Amino acid sequence: MGRARAAGLDWADVSALVTAARAEHYPTV
Repeated sequence: MGRARAAGLDWADVSALVTAARAEHYPTV
């Protein structure tokens, strides 16, 4: 996570992005 933190992200941001991406691919979830 060091690299992501240097880019200005934290785990919550990454998790939110992943969740949003999953929602787009699996709208029934």
